[in-house]
Amino acid sequence: MDVQTWTYIIVGITFALYIGIAVWSRAGSTKEFYVAGGGVHP
Repeated sequence: MDVQTWTYIIVGITFALYIGIAVWSRAGSTKEFYVAGGGVHP
């Protein structure tokens, strides 16, 4: 395979990785979003 094909493959894998991280790390509820899931004490 040539360099251009490898570039497209690597860019595609990178985008898929970023999307996977975004989906995996999103907050499941507003409680998790606003107060870090109740883990932050006053």
